[in-house]
Amino acid sequence: MQKTVCAHRRLLSAQAQQIKTDQSGRHAQTEGLIERLTSKTDGRVHAPHITKSGRGLVRCHTKRTQEINEHILAPFDVSERKMIADFLEHVRREAEKNPKPLTV
Repeated sequence: MQKTVCAHRRLLSAQAQQIKTDQSGRHAQTEGLIERLTSKTDGRVHAPHITKSGRGLVRCHTKRTQEINEHILAPFDVSERKMIADFLEHVRREAEKNPKPLTV
């Protein structure tokens, strides 16, 4: 299988733990992945917006995620894939109803 090379992958892997612990988004901001822009309607509001670099990172990892999903799901036919997707959607809905922090 051909490996997909992504320039941002090393950045993400090396700093994944730091990003996880920085809930405020300061890390993503200092890395240039997001920026805080002042609202046009309320100058007190500073909302985060993804930058061009951030969009590139998302595109890179979205493509890689799709490749991994295809590899994992290859043994399943269409009806089995639908069953898996339905189950995962059910899990997502249930998790939203009762979110609990993940403890490791």
